[in-house]
Amino acid sequence: MNYDIKLLSQSFIKDVSLEFKRYFFQNFNDDARVFFVIGARGVGKTTAILQYILKRANNDTTSDKILYVPADHLLAEKIGLYQIAENFVMEGGQILAIDEIHKYENWSKEIKSIFDTFKKLRVVISGSSSLEISKGSFDLSRRALVFNMKHMSLREYIEFEYKLSLPTFKLDDILINHQEITHNLLKKFEKKEMKIITVFHKYLKEGCFPFRKEYVSIENYYLAIHQMINSSIENDIIAVHPKLSGVSLKRIKKLLNYLAGSCPFAPDMAKIKTALSISDERTLKQYLGYLDKLQIIINVDKAGGKLSGLQRPEKIYLNNPNFVYALSNKNSPDIGNLRETFVANILSGLHDIKIPDRGDFLLDDKYTLEIGGKSKNSVQIKDQKNAYVFSDDIEIGMKNKIPLWILGFLY
Repeated sequence: MNYDIKLLSQSFIKDVSLEFKRYFFQNFNDDARVFFVIGARGVGKTTAILQYILKRANNDTTSDKILYVPADHLLAEKIGLYQIAENFVMEGGQILAIDEIHKYENWSKEIKSIFDTFKKLRVVISGSSSLEISKGSFDLSRRALVFNMKHMSLREYIEFEYKLSLPTFKLDDILINHQEITHNLLKKFEKKEMKIITVFHKYLKEGCFPFRKEYVSIENYYLAIHQMINSSIENDIIAVHPKLSGVSLKRIKKLLNYLAGSCPFAPDMAKIKTALSISDERTLKQYLGYLDKLQIIINVDKAGGKLSGLQRPEKIYLNNPNFVYALSNKNSPDIGNLRETFVANILSGLHDIKIPDRGDFLLDDKYTLEIGGKSKNSVQIKDQKNAYVFSDDIEIGMKNKIPLWILGFLY
């Protein structure tokens, strides 16, 4: 094996923190030969794959059985991923972690060759949330498992910030047993002298990303979010869609600035096209799709609408509540927008979410949710089956009125 590659790998492995592990860490399938961890910048993909390979090596940071390779490093480009894998296997290597795969040219061809050639090698790969694994010349979707890594949930934030490990709950359990669940959680919060409403509102403001701890001031944290989003647009989109022009990237940025001042809202496509000088609606829909793939926004379709990859979203949200604070240029964003954004973020990827005619969200074509504050009632959804009100500023609910914060325990 190339000595410099081994040194590079160990420099990353020895510095990885084992203190906090993300929600899906326990779901890694050790039977899978290849799996991808995709997600937005800043969610902790690099740390997750380093933790995984280190666990497989019994926390031996010098083990020859594991190797970590950042695909955007000059050494990876110079030697080539296939050659690195071949050398690694010849010396008894078992688990290869490849980070930032979307920045490596013709990555799918080399990963397919590695998969087909080295039958006993396990490969874990991280990449941008915009990575299109099933497209291109070499379809890897049937060969690999894909984990979509989301931002930290409220439950994870509590573990990360307050060192309190708590269980997850399925949506059906929450809907049926929310009083028992919240009662038991509140007893645990009390032992830690925590007020869950206060903690929840702090989470909405600054709890979605692990890198919050790197900054003393909230202002610098928000600045880091701005820089992260700009890097996603300028680098990650181009890595996956290299034919996009500089003009297109500028328009995508302008589109995000436009959305940041309006979300959540039902988009007027004609008005947006005029404001941003975009010639046709298909291009605008593609831009919205790119931002959704990057986990910068969430596009939610209308319930009962036609299935189409380029249909107009019924409503657009910024991806998470921290983005609302960072991008809105307001010290106190609208609380209703924050609540809906929290719900859209938590549920997206876990459940099929749509915008119904009555209520705020329709889940899995079955459950209607109305989102609001403490005084919110069920008048707007009173004739709907399987309808629930999720209310902020309450610790415990009753019947079909459920505390909003408990949705933060879905993962």
